[in-house]
Order: sequence, then structure tokens, then C-alpha cells
Amino acid sequence: MRQILLVFSLFCASYITVNAQTNTWTGAGANTNWNTVANWSLNAVPTAAHDVVIPTGFNVIINVAATTKSIVVQGNATLNIASNLSFVNASSFTENVTVNWSNSNLTGGGTLTNNGTVNLLSTGSRYITNATTIVNNGLFTMPDGGYLYLYDTSIFNNTAEGVFDIQSNGVIYRNGDEHSFNNDGLLKKTGADNNSQIQCRLTNSGIISVEDGTLTLNGSVKTFNSGVYNVATDSGLILETQINSSGTFTGVLNGALIWSNNLSVEDAVTFNFTGTSGVQWRGNSLIGGGTLTNMSRIDLSLSGSRYISDGTTLNNQGLVTMPSGGYLYLYDTSVFNNTSSGVFDFQSDGVIYRNGESHSFNNVGLLKKTGGSGNSQIQCKLANSGTISVESGTLTLNGSIKTFNSGVYNVISNSQLILGTQIDVSGTLSGVLDGALTWSNDISVASTATFNFTGETGVHWTARNLIGGGTLTNASTITLATSGSRYIVNGTTLNNQGLMTMPSGGYLYLYGTSVFNNTSSGVFDFQSDGVIYRDGESHSFNNVGLLKKTGGSGNSQIQCKLTNSGTISVESGTLTLNGSIKTFNSGVYNVVPNSQLILGTQIDVSGTLSGVLDGALTWISDMSVANAATFNFTGSTGVNWNSNSLIGGGTLTNASKINLAGSGSRYITGTITTLVNSGTITMPSGGYLYLYHDTTLDNQASGVIDIQSDAQIYSNGNGALSINNAGLFKKSLGNGTSNVHPPITNSGVIEANSGTLNFQNGVNFNNTINGIVKGTANIDIPLTATFTNDGTFAPGGSPGTLTVLGDYKSSDTSVLDVELNGLVQGTEYDLLSITGTNVVFDGDVNVTMGFDAAVGNSFTIATVSGTIATKSLTTPLTADYDGFRYTFDVTYPNDKAVRLTISSRVDIQPPTVITQDVTLQLNASGNATLTASQVNNGSSDNGTSSANLVYELSKTNFNCGDLGSNTVTLTVTDEAGNSASAPATITVEDVTAPTVTCPADQTVEVNAVEYILPDYLATGGLTVSDNCSFTVVQSPVAGTELTHGVHSITFAVTDAGGNEGTCSFDLTVNDLSLGIEDHELNDSAVLLYPNPVHHILTIENVGHLELLSADIVDITGKTMSTINLEHMGLTKEVSLESYASGIYFMKIKGKTGMLTKRIIKE
Repeated sequence: MRQILLVFSLFCASYITVNAQTNTWTGAGANTNWNTVANWSLNAVPTAAHDVVIPTGFNVIINVAATTKSIVVQGNATLNIASNLSFVNASSFTENVTVNWSNSNLTGGGTLTNNGTVNLLSTGSRYITNATTIVNNGLFTMPDGGYLYLYDTSIFNNTAEGVFDIQSNGVIYRNGDEHSFNNDGLLKKTGADNNSQIQCRLTNSGIISVEDGTLTLNGSVKTFNSGVYNVATDSGLILETQINSSGTFTGVLNGALIWSNNLSVEDAVTFNFTGTSGVQWRGNSLIGGGTLTNMSRIDLSLSGSRYISDGTTLNNQGLVTMPSGGYLYLYDTSVFNNTSSGVFDFQSDGVIYRNGESHSFNNVGLLKKTGGSGNSQIQCKLANSGTISVESGTLTLNGSIKTFNSGVYNVISNSQLILGTQIDVSGTLSGVLDGALTWSNDISVASTATFNFTGETGVHWTARNLIGGGTLTNASTITLATSGSRYIVNGTTLNNQGLMTMPSGGYLYLYGTSVFNNTSSGVFDFQSDGVIYRDGESHSFNNVGLLKKTGGSGNSQIQCKLTNSGTISVESGTLTLNGSIKTFNSGVYNVVPNSQLILGTQIDVSGTLSGVLDGALTWISDMSVANAATFNFTGSTGVNWNSNSLIGGGTLTNASKINLAGSGSRYITGTITTLVNSGTITMPSGGYLYLYHDTTLDNQASGVIDIQSDAQIYSNGNGALSINNAGLFKKSLGNGTSNVHPPITNSGVIEANSGTLNFQNGVNFNNTINGIVKGTANIDIPLTATFTNDGTFAPGGSPGTLTVLGDYKSSDTSVLDVELNGLVQGTEYDLLSITGTNVVFDGDVNVTMGFDAAVGNSFTIATVSGTIATKSLTTPLTADYDGFRYTFDVTYPNDKAVRLTISSRVDIQPPTVITQDVTLQLNASGNATLTASQVNNGSSDNGTSSANLVYELSKTNFNCGDLGSNTVTLTVTDEAGNSASAPATITVEDVTAPTVTCPADQTVEVNAVEYILPDYLATGGLTVSDNCSFTVVQSPVAGTELTHGVHSITFAVTDAGGNEGTCSFDLTVNDLSLGIEDHELNDSAVLLYPNPVHHILTIENVGHLELLSADIVDITGKTMSTINLEHMGLTKEVSLESYASGIYFMKIKGKTGMLTKRIIKE
């Protein structure tokens, strides 16, 4: 034993000498406590001079404060740190080492590298102090809660291989702010559904993973240099202190990453998370002046406030939401860019506020409100070229000026997008507006912009201005909602290609040099009693499309300058054009019944004005025509000219109806202004029409001027004013006097049917050669010197009395036109009653007869209160009635009347010829005869009885050449020699069928050849007879080669009338081959000579046979004759003298056979 101790003592002495600074755990002591001397190789508890080594396999407890120069724990050793451990040099826990660290400190300022596992056990506190550094390449855990403090300038480096696992609600605290926790590895919370905290300074470029409960980063400022951040479902990572950030943040956020303190970005940061939850920004600010790019989801959760300040930029390429209300503030020069892939979603009634005017919110992506039935606001500066979509509640753009550079704007039903601040617009704004886009502040267009929305609602312009000096084109619907005022100012132009309405009254003002162009496709609809006002006279409202009033029973007004070449339609109430001068360059003007279009200011007109006026177009101010204009309206009402003037020096043509309504005065004035009437002008209510200066009222051939009251047509001045009447100028109503003061030239009709039509003395009244003066009332003609009558006076109204007040006169071209319908003056025939003297009757009398008068009847057609000075009416004269010509003689009883007396009555009317069509049938000889009585169908005459009329036909005889339709003329002549003719159609028919006779059945014999069928009609074998021409169809046709046998030969005969006859016979064709048909009747037994033969052929029966007969057949097979040979004896002579030269065959028949021999006839 002593030897052993001695050896061991020597060994220790030797080891101490060689390794004086290393104190190795030997575990030789009675326990595993650090302060057990026997457990150490130096047989002493380590001190600050010792490098401590704990080899593998040992379990060591630091039960007292341990001071070392360094410490290395090796292999699978276990170190339990229950008291302070101090080291100044590099130390390490090797792989597989387990360290259980309970309430104590790591101190000394050295660096400890852990490659094993360090468990921070118990709920107590642990400290890393001084300048001590922990480098974790292994695993740190906090399974029991408790605290880890970083003091002073201590450092904890969780390397890329390191894992720091908070498996409980543990907390990493700090003292001061000179320490650091650097994570390049995995920092995670995996245990306990509660909150763990990291209050120390933290710099992360590794992974922070919250797999259970909550991990709160609070206390000291944290730094994220890129890194991965994972949060499991129902867990949370809370950023409760300022985070200084850079690089790209990734990870899977199925639970919330809660941003509740400042996030500072000095350069550039990217959120590129995945997962179902995303980042929840609950409070504080985005600062730093750099750029945060969000490619993930950021929820501005809770109702608090968030800020972007210090010139910081947030680029959103992902999703940013505001689900819980609250506020987002843009301060200073901060920028929010919602990029083309970005979505900013108000899921509540959240608000984006601002501070100052140097910030900007730029939307190129989708900015939408999908939740909250109330009002969300964007008060910051906003520049939009993307999409703004309101899918719930109201989104109000107010506060700072907004800029719309094109973009899409969608509003669903029952939602609203309110433009509550100035909007600077350019480009094309489109989208679907099923809810209102409410324009309640200024819209400024510096260059051009277009509204091209679709949807049921469109833009609601409720107030404020269109400004900027540029052009806004509306290709959508703009509703001028509410009863407020709207303004177009600063030389701005609004081009309407769509629909603009005023449904709620209110006002639209055109200021300065502003322009409203309602284009050809545009509709401006007053759906109420709205008003278009103006300021100054430099603006313009140009309508090329449809300007209409469809609602409001009251009065809408257009006081601005208006130029119309489109359509103005009044479909409800009244539309008044007043204020500034209006210009009508053609255009269509429609007014429905019980509505009115009032021209309450000067209208400068040109071109053709058309439309349907079933309600009144009321003209109450000046109408100026500088060149030419035409009224070409239709409808039941027309133009009501109530007051003021036609001016301008041009020509207005009325092809419609103008009513000079009301009892006021109207004027045609201006140097040479002309009113041409080719329609109707009425004066129903009295009043006055004045012609001034050199003006003209020109009533054309189709024109009617109807004075329906005691209205007056006056003149003023000594100019060359005039009325030219080529149409109808009449006074139809009013029992008083209507004065016509201007000079009048009549080449049409002047008709007085009520009261007195007075033509002013001293003013020319020229009734030209084509002029007619007629009526049943009074015509007051001027003095003789100014009255010229080269035309017609036609008293009566079928019939009646026309009273002429004044000294009537006529010329050799004049006509006194009267109707004679009976013998009672004034009621059955016309009377010209003249109150005057020295009357001149010259020219012709034209009589229109209306009854059957008798010779000797007389009619006083004119009376004179004074005397007749000239009696030069043409006499005699004639008139026709009911087929009779009446001759009248003209006389002047007592020189105070004109009388017509009938001197003769002559029939001049030809008969009335009535014919009927006739059908004739040809007889057997092919002829037929027509009589006039057959054609006449009740012809008559006015003076000759039917029996005494003479009837003549243009043709009476018909034959086969007339088959079919023929036109004949029936001429009827009466006893007075008057004749008339009428045509009739005569149809000629042939009903006789042809008679056809066929040959009898025949047999022909041919010599071993086919039989050629002859033309039997040509050979006389077929006989046909008919009353008209015919055609024969033989079947088979002539020339057909028939074989031996029996053939049916048929004939169809059709005549010109289509009648048909047929017949047929049987033709037998036999073979006549030369030779002997029986051995007893041989060729030598019968001789024929001479052969060839001229006349007589001898038959010699050399064989003394019993012969019966002989048939002579020609070469066609036709039997020419048959000879009886029964008793011939030895010879028999046969004469062939009548036969033509040729070849024949003799067929000899005997009791024992038959023999055929050939004969040549010369």
C-alpha cells in the first residue's frame, strides 16, 4: 500500500511539474462536487490559473463558485452548473456533452464554445456577465422557464449550427445595452402555451421559429439582418421593441408575426413570408428612411395607429389589410408604393391619415375596401394608376390632393367611392360602377382624361368643380346628383360621349372660357328642374348629341351660351333657353304634348331645324338669321311665336307651323330679313305682326297664312317691305277687321271667310294673273290707283257671297269664277257683291256647274252699289256638267249687275262602254263568228237609250289561226255622235278531235333481212281528217328496222286545239328466204320464164304438182298480188306490165309445200 501511494505521489509530482496549468477531473473524490479536491488531477480545486478539463464519462456538479483560466468538457460528460463559473480563456463544451445550468453566472470574460447541449434548468436566473462570450454550435434549451440575463458587454452567438430552444415561458433579459445576442442559427420556442421574452439586444440573421405559445421580442433594440421567421398556427412572434432591419425576411407564418413597435429600415428590407397568417402590424412606426418591400401579408390589426415616417418607403407587392379599423399615418416624406402585384385591403372602416404634404401613397396594384359597412378614408396624398375597388361600405378620398393617372375604379351595389378632395386626373379611368363614384370636390384635368366606366350607377357629381384647363371626356354616366351647384372653370373642357343626368335639380355653372361638348353619342338629360348657369360670355356649351329633359314638371333653364346642331328633346315640363345668346346650326327639336321648349333669349339660327313638335316650341325673344335657315318640324303644335323679332338680314323658311300666339307684337326687322312660308303661319289670338325696313313675308305655293282672329299685319318705315303670296293667305276667324298694311302681291289665293280683310289704302295690292281672291266675307280693297287685278275673283264657299268694299276693277286677263249649284242667289250660286262704283268688268267668267240646268235659266253673279263703267266680259261662255255643255250669254241689267243666261244645252259625254270576255268554239270547218251583243255588258249613255246606241266590233270572224286569246275593241256611239271604246278578250277554242283511220293488219315478208318501217301518212296508208292543222306521231317511227315477228304500229294525232285521235294495227314480218321448203316441191318442178321479164311471165308446172296459189311480193315485203293456181294446167301466164322495174319474189304454195323464186322485172 505504501508503495502504491509512493508511486502515485511520484506520478502526481511528475504531472504537476509537466502540466502545471491543466487541472483535469479525475472523479476520484467521494462525490461529484466541483469543490472536492480528490476529484482533480492536481489534487486541488481549480483556480484562475488552471485550464480545467472534464474528460468524457464524468458527471460534475459546480456546487461552489468556480474560477478557471479555461474549461473544456469532453465526450459524453455531464456538467451541472449550480454556481458561478468563471473563465478568461477560450473554453468549450464538446459534442455530446450535456450541461445543466441552474441559478448561477457565466463570467470571467472568456469565450465558451458549446458543441453539446446546455439545458437552462429550473425557473431561476442565469447570467452571462462581464465580456463573456458564448458561442453556441450545439443546443441551448430553457425547458423550465426562468431567466437568462446578458449583462455588461457579454455576447451570446448562436451560430449557423446552433439551436437555442425556449421550451417554456423562459425569458432572456438584459442589463444595459452593451451586450448582444447574435443568432445565425435556430432560435425557437417549442414548449408551453405561454409567453417567452427576449429583452436583450438581439441580432438575427438566422431562424427564429415559434412553434408553441408566444415569443415576445421586447426591451433592447433588435436587429434583423435577413433571417427566417416561422410561426406555427395559434402561436405568435411579437416584435414589441424597435427592430432595425435589413435584407430579406422569409419563413412560414401560420401564426402571427406581431409588429407592435418601430421597424427601422435604413436601406432595404423584404418581407417574403409564406403561410396563412402573415405579419400583424398592431402599432408604432416604420422608420429609418429606407425601403421595406412586402411580398407577403401585412395585417394592420387592432384599431390603433401605425406610422410610416422619416422618408421611409413601403413597397407592397403582396397583401396589406386593415381588418380592425385603426389608422395608418404617412408622415414627412414617407412613401407607400402598392405595386402592380400589391393588394391593399380595407377590411374594415380603417383610415389612412397623413402629416404634411411631402409623403405619397402610390397605387399601381389593387386598393380595395372589402369589409366594414361604414366609411374608410384615405387622407394622405394618393397617386393611382392601378385599381381602386369598393366592395363594402364607403371609401372616402379626402385630405391631401389625389392623382389619378388612368386606373380602374370599381364600386359594387350599395357601396360608394367618395372623391372628397381635389383629384388631379389624366389618362383613361375605367371600371364597373354599380355603386356610386361620388365626385364632391374638385377634379382637375391639366391635359386630357377620360371616364370610361360601365355599370348601373356611374359617377355622382354632387358638388364642386371641374378645373385644370384640360379636357375631360365622359364615355360613361355622370349624374349631377343633389340640388347643389357644380362648376366647370379655368378654361376646362368636358366632352360628353356618354350620359350626363340632372335627377335632383341643382345647378351646373360654366365659368370663364370653359367648354361643354355634348358629342354625337352624348346624352345630357335634365331628369328634374335643373339649371345650367354661366359666368361671363366666353364659355360655350356645344350640343351635337341629345340634350333632353325627361323629368320634372317645372322649368329647367339653360342660361349659358349654347350652340346646337344635335337634338334637343323636351319630354317633361318646360325647358327654357335664356341668358346668353344661343346658336342653332340645324338640329332636331322635339317637344311632347303638354311640354314646352321656350326660346327666351336671342337665337342665332342657320341650316334646317327639324323635329316633332307635339308640344310648343315657344319663341319669345329675337331669332336672328344671318344667311338662311329652315323650320322643317312635324307634329300637332309647331312653333309658338309669342313676342320679339325675326332679325339678322337672312332668310328664314318655315316648312312647318308657326303660331303667332298671344295678343302681343312680333317683328320682322333687320335690313333685308325675309320670312319664307312654305308651311303654315297662324294668328289665333289677335296681336300684331310688323314688317320693318326692307323685310319680306314670302308665302310660297305650299304656304298657308291663316288669320284666325282679328289680328293685324302692320308695317313701319318707308323701306321696300312687302308681302308676296303664292300660297293661301286667309282670314278664317274673327268677326272684326284684320288690316294688312304692307304692300301685297298675290299670285296665290287670298281668302276672306270671316269679318273683313282690309288692304290698306295707298299701298299696292296687286292680284296677278295667277292670283285668286275668294271667300264668303268682306274684302276691303285699296283705292283704284294702288289696286291691280289681273287675276281671279272667286266669290262664295261652294257657293256663297263675297263682298268687295271699294271700286272693283279687272283686266282682260281677269277671271270672275263662280259656282252654279242651283237657282237661289248666294246660297245655291255665287255672288260677288261690290260696294263701289265705276266698276270695270273685263276678262272672262269661269263657271263651275253643279246641277242639271235648263235653257233659259239665268243667274245674277255680280251686283254693284254704284254703276258698271266697263262691260267687257267675254260672251258667250260655256260650262260642262254631267256630260252636257251649257252655253251662257253675259248681260248687264241696268249697268248694276252681271247676269248669265243659258242659251243652249248640248250632250258632249261619250257613252260608258262596259265589255265582257267571250269564249268562241270553232265549227267543223274551223270558223266562228262574234257579235257585238256577245261582248256588250251593259254599256250606257247619259242621253241615248241603250237600244239606240250603235255598237261596232273591231273583229267578228275567227278561224284556226286565231286559237287562244284575242283582243277586240267594242266601240259605242250615241245619238249625239259621241263615241267611246273598250277592249274585251276573245278566247277561241277548237273542240273537234281529229278522225284517224289506220291500215288493216298486214303481213310483210322479207328475205332474211330486217323490215324497214315506212311513213304510213306519207304512203297514204294512214288517213287523217280535222278542221284545223294537226301533227302525227307514229310509233315506232318511220325508218325503224323491225325484226321478224308481230309488231303493233300506233298513231297519235294532235290538232292545233290540243284535241287528239289515235289508232293502231298489227304488222307481221315473215322471213322470205329463197329455197325449197318441202322435198316434194323442188326448184325444178316449177319454172318461171322469161326471167328477167318485160311483160308476160309464164309459170310452168313441170312436175305436175298440185299447186294452190302464188303471191308476188316486192322487196319491202308488201304483197302486190295473189294468183290462183288450182286449175292452171301445165302453164299459166301472169302479166307484170304494170309493175315497176325491180326485184320481186313469187311465193308458190302447193299442197305439199312452198317454194319462193326471185323475179327480175325489166
